[in-house]
Amino acid sequence: MSTSPSPSAIAGTPATTVPAPVPAPPATTVPAPVPPVVPAPVPPVVPATEEPVPSLTTYAGTAVDASFEFDHPSAWTVADVSTRPIGFFEVKGADGEPIATLQMLVAWGAVCDAGCKYHPVTHLGEVAGSTLSTGLPFSVRSTAMDLSHDPEERRIHQWTDNVRVQTSLSAGEMLPADPEMLPRLLYSLGNVDTGVTASNGVTTRTVIFTASRDVASMQAAIDYTESEEYLQIQAMMASFRG
Repeated sequence: MSTSPSPSAIAGTPATTVPAPVPAPPATTVPAPVPPVVPAPVPPVVPATEEPVPSLTTYAGTAVDASFEFDHPSAWTVADVSTRPIGFFEVKGADGEPIATLQMLVAWGAVCDAGCKYHPVTHLGEVAGSTLSTGLPFSVRSTAMDLSHDPEERRIHQWTDNVRVQTSLSAGEMLPADPEMLPRLLYSLGNVDTGVTASNGVTTRTVIFTASRDVASMQAAIDYTESEEYLQIQAMMASFRG
């Protein structure tokens, strides 16, 4: 009796299924490292150096019934050297040398004899002041005269060099400026009101606040107007109150 082969023997052993290979994942692109941004160093802020402002002192005085005051550098001094009936005040620098003078007068006048000689002048500018008690505004004006051609005139008026720069308080309308002036009268003047009647019947008093500097040439005169001393003189006269 024959034995029939089993179905499994007839069909054979089924083939083993091998799974298809899984593709490798795509390569990951790593970006190149970016160097860090380092900010440029910021220089420290250095505060601007300001020029020191000279300290000021206020001088207050009274002469011929007129009260007044003005400001000047603290290193300067003011001396009352008045002799009645004239008020006379002398301003000196830190070195003790004269800087300017202030005169307070009951009346002012000038007489020019036949020997008076007018000469051309150069006006070096002016700065505004305030208003005097008479109601007139004033400025501080500077004038220069060259007498290099006339040594005798320089001797007569006691100049120490060829050109004189004169700076003074100047009240009222002064323009146009005089093209010629007298060597001894290069300054201007003003008036203050005192409310007190003087022997000449007026209540005003004349103010002559002036400074002079003798230099070698007109260019030296122009250069002087840029000096610290000159600018301080201008400011002092412009501060006059009376």
